[in-house]
Amino acid sequence: MEPGSISVIGDVIRVDKWQFEDKITSELLKERPIEEWNELFGRFIKIGALAIRDAGEINRIDYARVEFGRFLTDLHELVDREVTQQLQRVFDPERGVFLTTVQGFLPAREIAARVKTAVLLAN
Repeated sequence: MEPGSISVIGDVIRVDKWQFEDKITSELLKERPIEEWNELFGRFIKIGALAIRDAGEINRIDYARVEFGRFLTDLHELVDREVTQQLQRVFDPERGVFLTTVQGFLPAREIAARVKTAVLLAN
């Protein structure tokens, strides 16, 4: 393509001395009367421009979707870790808050059985 063969003034695009080889485009043009070629070729350009513009937007949306998915995965892992730590703090059979609290109310042999049950439920 020679330089200066495409110009844009406002919203008007002018193409002079420009050519390209494409079987699909040439066949579509040949199917129509020559009087319709300018309008049809303008539609080709517009559809192509929209497709290129939208492809960029889709790429940005896909990127945002992937990053949000990573964020959710990290958040789930953090929540799982925190919940597990809190459950261990409460139900740890040797130092858990539950054990300390229950010791004030139940005989020693019942405490062991209840702590084991709580630990099994927590895991």
